[in-house]
Amino acid sequence: MCTAGYEKNKSTGLAPYFLGIRADALVEQGNYQEALALLESMTNSLPTSSALYYPYKTKYALIKLDHVDDQEKTAALNELQSLAYDASNSNADYALYYLGEYFWQNNETEQAVKTWRDLESTFKSDTKNGQSPWALLAQYKLQQTVYES
Repeated sequence: MCTAGYEKNKSTGLAPYFLGIRADALVEQGNYQEALALLESMTNSLPTSSALYYPYKTKYALIKLDHVDDQEKTAALNELQSLAYDASNSNADYALYYLGEYFWQNNETEQAVKTWRDLESTFKSDTKNGQSPWALLAQYKLQQTVYES
């Protein structure tokens, strides 16, 4: 259905969203390489001003971190770090949270704590939009590290 939707709308601004939906379905089916190709195509066709550009770029980096070889994993980590600290990324809080998760899962506790503290300090008092839900999750994770230390 997504392929048909894409084909029918490929000359419109709606087309990339069909790629994203299809990529999500492929991830659920465990077809990571094809999902990555679709996500790359999707983000290449989206303007950076799109509300979904940065979340899908982050998703792309996260999938690569979990499902590629070590050489590509380094590039994916660099991409995630770049997204997390990109001032123009309207969803940097999302990238920062999952960057901290990556470090946590790889037993790099100090780096995880630093990343979550960066997230907490940068997004804690966003009075325009309220507090970031990712910053709240980071606060919870930081509290866990105190109890586990």
